[in-house]
Amino acid sequence: MISLFNIVFGLFQSLIVLIILHKVFLKKQFSYNFIVLLVYYAIFTFPLILDTFIGIASYSTRSQFIYEISSYDTVTNLAFNLINMFVFIVLFYYKKEFQISFMFKGNFYLKLLLVLISILPLVLLIIYIDKIPSFKYASLIGLSKTNDEIYGLYKLFLNTTIISVLSGMVYLIITPKRHIYISWVVYLSIFVGLYMNGKRLVVFLFFALLIFKFYLHYKNKILTIGISIVSIGIILIFNSLYSSYLESSYQLDKFGENEYLQFRIDYSRDHNVKMAIYKELHSGEKRILEYRGQSFLYNIAFFIPREKWQNKPYPYGVYVTSASLGLFSAENLGWQMTTSLLDESIANFGIVLGLICFLSIVFLVIKFGNKFKDDILVFSLTSFVLLLFLTMQFSFSSMFIVPWVVLILIKSKRRKKLLVN
Repeated sequence: MISLFNIVFGLFQSLIVLIILHKVFLKKQFSYNFIVLLVYYAIFTFPLILDTFIGIASYSTRSQFIYEISSYDTVTNLAFNLINMFVFIVLFYYKKEFQISFMFKGNFYLKLLLVLISILPLVLLIIYIDKIPSFKYASLIGLSKTNDEIYGLYKLFLNTTIISVLSGMVYLIITPKRHIYISWVVYLSIFVGLYMNGKRLVVFLFFALLIFKFYLHYKNKILTIGISIVSIGIILIFNSLYSSYLESSYQLDKFGENEYLQFRIDYSRDHNVKMAIYKELHSGEKRILEYRGQSFLYNIAFFIPREKWQNKPYPYGVYVTSASLGLFSAENLGWQMTTSLLDESIANFGIVLGLICFLSIVFLVIKFGNKFKDDILVFSLTSFVLLLFLTMQFSFSSMFIVPWVVLILIKSKRRKKLLVN
C-alpha cells in the first residue's frame, strides 16, 4: 500500500516537475515557486520513489529506529504523500511567472562590496596560515573536537566561506563585462572558499549559481542543459569522494558500507518529516519537542545568553537528533541531523497548523521577492533563503534572513522615494 501511495502521488508531482522544467529551459519563464517545488521534489518526493524501487534505508544501523518505524507506517506515509500533493498544488497554482530580465547597471559600491566579501577566504588564508596544519574541512572538524581555538576557526571559516561564495557568484552574474584580473581574483577566492568549507551545501550553491549564470548570459539552450548535466555529475562524484575521504583520512564516516543510507541522510529530508508526522499521529509516542513552539522560541530569542536563561531552548536540530536516537530528553551531542522548515513547523504546531505555518513563511518570502524580481541581488538572496528553508533548520537560515529583510526594507524605502518624486 505504501508503495502504491508513493508511485501514484509521485507520478503526479513528477509531471508537474516536467512542466516546470519545460517552462524554465524552453520558454524562459521563471517563478520563485518553481525553485521551491524543484528542491521540494528532490528532497521529499523523489526519495519516496527511490524507497519504492530500492527499499527503505536501514536507519537502524545508526540506532535511529524511529526513521524505519515511521517509514513502514501506512497512515504516516499517506499523510506525508497528501501533504506533498497539497504543497505542489498550492504552490503551482498560486505562482507568479516572469521573464528574467535583470538590469546589469549595478551600483559601483555594491559591486565593490561583493568583491570585497568574495575575497574573504584569501584574507583568512593569509591571517591564519600558521594557526592550523590544514584548511580542509575534514581536518578542521577533526581538530575542532579537541581544540577550542580550532573550533572557533572552523565556525568562522564555515560561515564566512558560504557568504563569500554567494557574493562572488552574484558579482560574476551581475557583471557580464568586467576586468579580467578581477574575474580571476574572484574565481580564485571562490575555489579557495570551496576548499576551505568542504561541505556539500556550498558546492551545490556554487554549481546552482553557475548554471544560472549560463542560463542568463547565454542564449544557447543546449549549452545550459549540458552544463546542468555536467554539474549534477560533478556533485554526485564529489559526494562519493567526500565520504570516502572523511573515513580514510579522519575516521569521520558514520555510514560504513551502506551508500544508499548515506545518500538518503545527506540529500533527503523526508525521514525527519515522517518522524514528526508519526509522533503527532500516535498518542503513545513522545513528541520531538517538549512543548509547542519550543524551537521557534529559540529562533526568536537566540541572542539571549544561555547563562542568563537556564531553560533556554536548543536549536531544533538538537531535539530532532535526540528524538531520532530515542533519547529520553534532548541532549546536545555535538552533531545534528540536517532538517527543514517543514518538519520543524510540524513539530512545533502539529500537522495542520505546521503545514499552514510552513506555506505562510514561504509565500511571505516569495511575495516580497516578486516585488523586486528585476533586482539580481534580491533575486539571488530570496532564492537562497527559500533553498535554506527546505534544506536547513530555521536557526541556520536566520543569518541570511536578517540581511534579506534589511535589503527588502532598503529597496522598499528607495521605491517609495521614487514614487513621491
